[in-house]
Amino acid sequence: MSSALVLLLSLLCLTACVQCYGGGKYGPLGKLTEVKRSKKSVDYLSENDVVTEYSPVYIAPQEGLKEADKILTLPGQPKVNFSQYSGYVTVDAKAGRALFYYFTESEDPSSKPLVLWLNGGPGCSSIGGGAMTEQGPFRVNPDGKTLWYNKYAWNTVANVLFLESPAGVGFSYSNTSSDYIIGDKKTAADSYTFLVNWLERFPDYKTRDFYITGESYAGHYVPQLADLILENNKITNQTVINLKGIAIGNAYIDYTDRWAGTYDHFWTSALISDEIHEGIISNCNFSSEVTISDVCEKYTDQADEAIGNIFIYDIYAPLCSSSSNAPLHQSGFDPCSDDYVFAYLNTPEVQQALHANTTGVPGPWEDCNYTLNGDWQDMPDTVLPTIKKLMASGISVWIYSGDTDGIIPVTTTRSRYGPLGKLTKGQHSKRSVDYLNFATEYSPVYAAPQERLKEADKIVNLPGQPKVNFSQYSGYITVDPKGGRALFYYFTESEDPSSKPLVLWLNGGPGCSSIGGGAMIELGPFQVNPDGKTLRYNNYAWNKVANVLFLESRAGVGFSYSNTTSNYVIGDKKTAADSYTFLINWLERFPEYKTLDFYVTGESYAGHYVPQLADLILETNKIKNQTVINLKGIAIGNANIDYTDRWTGTYDHHWTSALISDEIHEGVIKNCNFSSAANFTEVCQEYTDRADKAIGNIFIYDIYAPLCSSSLKAPSVSGFDPCSDDYVFAYLNTPEVQR
Repeated sequence: MSSALVLLLSLLCLTACVQCYGGGKYGPLGKLTEVKRSKKSVDYLSENDVVTEYSPVYIAPQEGLKEADKILTLPGQPKVNFSQYSGYVTVDAKAGRALFYYFTESEDPSSKPLVLWLNGGPGCSSIGGGAMTEQGPFRVNPDGKTLWYNKYAWNTVANVLFLESPAGVGFSYSNTSSDYIIGDKKTAADSYTFLVNWLERFPDYKTRDFYITGESYAGHYVPQLADLILENNKITNQTVINLKGIAIGNAYIDYTDRWAGTYDHFWTSALISDEIHEGIISNCNFSSEVTISDVCEKYTDQADEAIGNIFIYDIYAPLCSSSSNAPLHQSGFDPCSDDYVFAYLNTPEVQQALHANTTGVPGPWEDCNYTLNGDWQDMPDTVLPTIKKLMASGISVWIYSGDTDGIIPVTTTRSRYGPLGKLTKGQHSKRSVDYLNFATEYSPVYAAPQERLKEADKIVNLPGQPKVNFSQYSGYITVDPKGGRALFYYFTESEDPSSKPLVLWLNGGPGCSSIGGGAMIELGPFQVNPDGKTLRYNNYAWNKVANVLFLESRAGVGFSYSNTTSNYVIGDKKTAADSYTFLINWLERFPEYKTLDFYVTGESYAGHYVPQLADLILETNKIKNQTVINLKGIAIGNANIDYTDRWTGTYDHHWTSALISDEIHEGVIKNCNFSSAANFTEVCQEYTDRADKAIGNIFIYDIYAPLCSSSLKAPSVSGFDPCSDDYVFAYLNTPEVQR
């Protein structure tokens, strides 16, 4: 029950697209740890300094308070079949310190365990974060007044208690100002006192299996509270809490690993350059005993500048802007959710329904208290010894990571897996091709008359296209009349073609269409609508800055063909030769482009096509009486350049993206030799097969993209539609389009 529950809750959390706190690039945890890095005002304890102190726990009468805390209905909520409660529990009557909670029962509460959720920060709200934007039963609509049901809510499998801790967070408060100068130890003590009193208020849950969960800086809160519970459970006449396990997402456990792992994550996610990453690795010591050096500071500042303005808790998520009108992500993620929650929780009717702000504390409810965060008093360098102690006690410990979090990334979490125990075991198909040494050879180029063919190739209008102010052309160019071999192209001029360079685009594969891929999905002027019949304008089209030529190369790709079947048995060398022959003839058809700057671009296996064609151009440019192509440069995206690096890098990427386990990754590294001269061993095959199985059914060209399905209603982030290939297939197979 324990491990299954924690796994299910973790998966629900990740499936629901966890959204954390706002507050700038690094958020509250980043602010606190940057203060620590600069050796300012926090009391930093070593693991040897961490001790648990015990004192009598304040317990107040709780009779009748459960009924008073029951929520009849929240303003704007949909109808539900479970009970909700919220209110205050006093943890220090003398100081007037009280913590606020929100409790959502399951539909069958007596059969489900009790789960406590703690957001991190430190200083961030578990109600504004956990309950309202992550795993609570409701999310706030953009109107800031109504709620919608979250189908991934944790109370489908547990009774979930959200606690705003410590005092000063959210609706929790104290009448004593010194209580707001706080740290880990007092937070754990107050949370424990809250629990003991809350269980008196809700005695039905006293013997229930209990789990503590949280995220980020709850990597401190959760183990420290769990340790305090286990120690106090030993005391006679003390309430015994039936703790079964803990779970922490993207947990802040260790200071040194937090920073080293963060910059590793930025590098593996292509947010910072090799040079910046190497500068940080070589010059930065992130142990708390060492003050950051000027050289290290220079490189971390460069990293900050390179990263730019991103949502650091999900580096691939959109940012909130005035143009954000609806959820943009398949999971329902809305980058403006924090704003909706702020509006909702500051509505008087909502606070009244929640029994919140009963003392009339001045100022609005905030998702994070940055003053409290900046005054944090004690924070051990590591809580790893506490976690080990918990594991030794027999309770379950689950540490999981969302792979797009930049604050506590998977690289940080992974570095602590080894000392904590074994990983879950997790499974590539064998591909073969003849590997030949490549040599560039040159032979006479076929050139045919091209008069009047340009005019014949002009496209008046594509079916269903919007009105545009540029010219388009498409058609065939013969590269071998004897073999009946001809390559198909699609050319989009810029609105001011004479002032712009000429760019050739080649999709990879090998064997994939530059028109179906490059032109219709990626960088062409149009994209196909879901009806498969009409086009919409692509605001990011390359022909805004260049004249772009899309070539379907080699014969057999897209509309390109040959009348000789042996021409379909082809490789790199013939592909480069045919593409060069195409260019020479195309420039005769479009002579005004002969002297314009020319660039060859592409992606994936075009990591072969592009440099080989560029090399052939440069070598052939030396030949007298040969057309000189004014090549200025090449560009290749996600280039397949080296076979060994391709596979090694692929499995490294799967690992850094948390698609495969440490154990599988280590098995691949130790047992696989990806040099083309080496055959796969059976052991290597076993690990690559396990990697494939672990990765599952994903869109491998964008591992965070949704898959195409019949239930898909709208494009994902940035307008990406996973069904675009289907729309393009329908469009390009329409007789009117082909004509």
